Amino acid sequence: MSALKVNRLDFKSLFIVFFAFTGNAQFLGQDLVLLCFFPFLFFLFLKGQQSILYQYSYLYFFMLMLLIFATFLAIKIDIPYFENYILWAPKAAILMTVIGFSKPPRWNMSNMFVFSLMIFLLIITGSIQDGRLFSVFGPNMLYRIFGMLVLFSVMHRFQQNHKVSVVNLLFIGLGIYGIILTGSAGGILVLFLVLLIYTVHFLKRSTPFYGILFVLPIIGLFALSIYLLTTFEELTTFSRISYKLAGLQLSSRFIGLVTLFNVPFSWMGYSYGYFGHLWFFGYEYPHNIFAELYAFYGSIGLFLIAVICSALSKIYVSSLANDVYLLTFAVLLVGACLSGDLSDNYGVIGIAGGLLIRQQRH
Repeated sequence: MSALKVNRLDFKSLFIVFFAFTGNAQFLGQDLVLLCFFPFLFFLFLKGQQSILYQYSYLYFFMLMLLIFATFLAIKIDIPYFENYILWAPKAAILMTVIGFSKPPRWNMSNMFVFSLMIFLLIITGSIQDGRLFSVFGPNMLYRIFGMLVLFSVMHRFQQNHKVSVVNLLFIGLGIYGIILTGSAGGILVLFLVLLIYTVHFLKRSTPFYGILFVLPIIGLFALSIYLLTTFEELTTFSRISYKLAGLQLSSRFIGLVTLFNVPFSWMGYSYGYFGHLWFFGYEYPHNIFAELYAFYGSIGLFLIAVICSALSKIYVSSLANDVYLLTFAVLLVGACLSGDLSDNYGVIGIAGGLLIRQQRH
């Protein structure tokens, strides 16, 4: 991220973040990512990238082959609940290519304003159903987007120019308000992640006094969000957390994960129908990216898990404030462990691969 000032919008980084979190959303029956974001991102990527064909990377071609094989396996798995499931691997490959062969992102305050405006529109155009916010995306995708806004804004705290700290607090408050609206337990984990990253970072960069001065308003915004929601809407976030913790061992998701990880390992992976006894309406897939890769994709899945873990091991808190792709990866990974399938979570693999390639090239 660059200095905190309102300057020219960096479209490439904005489209990459949109590309990563949009998941399997559709517009007029077509995949929203490939229909809207990919053409613009492809143009921006090629602009000034004439030497791309000469920037060889054996790691890139290895991971590209993994995703090509994963595409064929996705066809073999035969997912019945979503026709465009097989698009996750090509979208991950596109994301990996663009990040791997592009310069580090320039995420400035203009990007922040556009991103926060989109989130504001998601909130005001959504509706509360059973105590949870639904908009263009469902609540389990929305909390990731809102969490990104909170994390992006918090990490701006460590830039040189602090004149817009009040604006950052407004962004943080909007993100927290949205997370509470979703009623998702994962949203609370994202907020804990934000607090952890911030705490470690400010201990290295700031005095405890200034750190406390910044944390107190965030706690106040969180409390205000809860107050407003308990006044006007039914608050479900904490009741859902209590319910899930109380019945964890008897929950279908927990039983499903135990089952998936305890089947004999298959080098080619299992088909969707092999686990037919596990699936029912509302629980049609593992809701965990590692379980899905392990059970359905076999040896290819293990390689892709290694890619995710390798990218995770390369993250240093000191680097997070300067790279919005790392921040996006961190939030998406938390969400991918709790909800969605690969058609939603391809961004985790795409960003992980891109970060590793970029590191190798530099």
